[in-house]
Amino acid sequence: MKILKLLLQPLIENALLHGILANETDAEGIIRIEAGYSVDRETIYLLISDNGSGMESARLEKIRMLLQHSGTNENIGIKNVWERIKLVYGPMSTLDMNSLTGNGTHIRITFPAVQVSIE
Repeated sequence: MKILKLLLQPLIENALLHGILANETDAEGIIRIEAGYSVDRETIYLLISDNGSGMESARLEKIRMLLQHSGTNENIGIKNVWERIKLVYGPMSTLDMNSLTGNGTHIRITFPAVQVSIE
């Protein structure tokens, strides 16, 4: 099983820049990364979460819409990650994002646990 290069880096960078460093509280900033597979071992999952500033629902919805449409240049990091996941792992892949203002952001990526050729 091979994992795409630079899959996590843009998401961790976003969590740091837009979540942790943008948080104006005195709370300790934490980014968590978790990886695993489903009980049947057919699906790999990656979770990236932070306890940073989060985002308003309108901003979250805008990002979700951008992820659904090809050809947009906004939010390039997360968009590139998502496009590459779909290209390599196919339509069974998912990227779910949840966020609350003041409560951090959580991203869950899933893709089939299949052997793929990555150039």
